[in-house]
Amino acid sequence: LNSILPSVLAIAQGNGRIYCVELTNRTNETTAVYQTARFSVSVYFLCLFTLFTISFIAFVLLQWTSIARKSHQVVPETSLEIMNTNHKPQKSLTTSTYLLLSLGCTYTSSILFGMLFSVATYVLMPYGHEIFYLGTIISPWMFTIVWIIGIIKPIIAKRYLLILIILGSITFVFDMIATFKSPCPPFVGTTKGSILILIIWLSTYILLGYPRLVIANYVRIYSTNGMFWFGANVQLGALIGSIVAYLLVETFSLFRERKACEQVIC
Repeated sequence: LNSILPSVLAIAQGNGRIYCVELTNRTNETTAVYQTARFSVSVYFLCLFTLFTISFIAFVLLQWTSIARKSHQVVPETSLEIMNTNHKPQKSLTTSTYLLLSLGCTYTSSILFGMLFSVATYVLMPYGHEIFYLGTIISPWMFTIVWIIGIIKPIIAKRYLLILIILGSITFVFDMIATFKSPCPPFVGTTKGSILILIIWLSTYILLGYPRLVIANYVRIYSTNGMFWFGANVQLGALIGSIVAYLLVETFSLFRERKACEQVIC
């Protein structure tokens, strides 16, 4: 919900709606005029604050009131022993496998939380402001889809994990090709190009987000302190991806942004 509701509020607010107006200086140039939002930014953040407040109140009610105490059940010790036996890990991860999973977590996190957010403008904006708007609004929903898939299939074989990471890397390569070729990426100005880049952009989140979730389940089941190091690897990956993106965008200025309503001859 923390990814879907802000996006729904942004859609309801009408943020990002523009129309192109031709300038009257005989240069055949157009400029973007942003339409007035349905409600202000203050109302938007007030809605988010209300959401977090309700969540906090629900947490307090569940933890420190009679509601939680009434839900507690007395379970016989024999039942607990059976449950512990059934959920006991069958085997532990080898050191090499654990390191590879940690590397996979760092790698996927560097793309998801470091690179993609930084290059979104260069990937999507050349195909039109509508595609950019849809891509940035819908992309947080992909994590919800990953979460749903993770509930249905929390663990998959490691070879399938590798295949998904490779497929996600391929879609990310296509994203970077569009980034380097901005403002004239492949199939720009066509309907098939707009649909294709949107599918590739959103698929990257799923193809790399789901393996990252499976890695979390692996280290959680097979290692006592696995989730701590999983979180550390996520932060490390986000840091590495952000540094790489900063160097590419700001230091070396390798990308060129296409502004809204800008007429570019490719």
